[in-house]
Amino acid sequence: MLARARKAGALLVSLVVAACRGEPAVPPGARELAARMVAGKFSAPGTEDVHYQLFVPADYSTSRRYPLIVSLHGAGTHGTDNLRQLSPPVGALIDRAQAVEPSFVLVPQDPKGDKWVTGSGDAPFRNFRQADRPQSAASGLVLAGIEELTTKYSIDPDRIYLTGGSAGGTGTWELITRGGVGRFTQLVV
Repeated sequence: MLARARKAGALLVSLVVAACRGEPAVPPGARELAARMVAGKFSAPGTEDVHYQLFVPADYSTSRRYPLIVSLHGAGTHGTDNLRQLSPPVGALIDRAQAVEPSFVLVPQDPKGDKWVTGSGDAPFRNFRQADRPQSAASGLVLAGIEELTTKYSIDPDRIYLTGGSAGGTGTWELITRGGVGRFTQLVV
């Protein structure tokens, strides 16, 4: 009972400290989820790195091709800690995907000060002329990073899926329309 109270107290303190810094807390279970994944980063000269977590299927073998699911996080989880993007729904996505077929799951984190879409917070389908806005560095790095991962791992290029909620849904729109046409098998927003 005492250990449980201490654990709850430690959680409360971490939430208060994060709130005082103006940063969202690390989601419950994020550290445990990260322990099941491979951490990495996509880099390019002149841009801030995009950190990511990659779930590699159990019993991975180079003799077969695996699907890749790319999951873009919503607003409020920007940063470089490579943890805040690992919300409980990401864990559920990984577990449910593995129950259907062993799959890679890529969960990038756009850096603070960048976002999946440049410009205002308006949805990309409302008053959005993509030609008037440059591609965000984060979305460009994710597109290039997907290519990088398909050469490093046995990923089926015909089975790359893209999903995201809230700002991640906006990012999904951005990635599919910025050189992603024909690259992704299916989108879920």
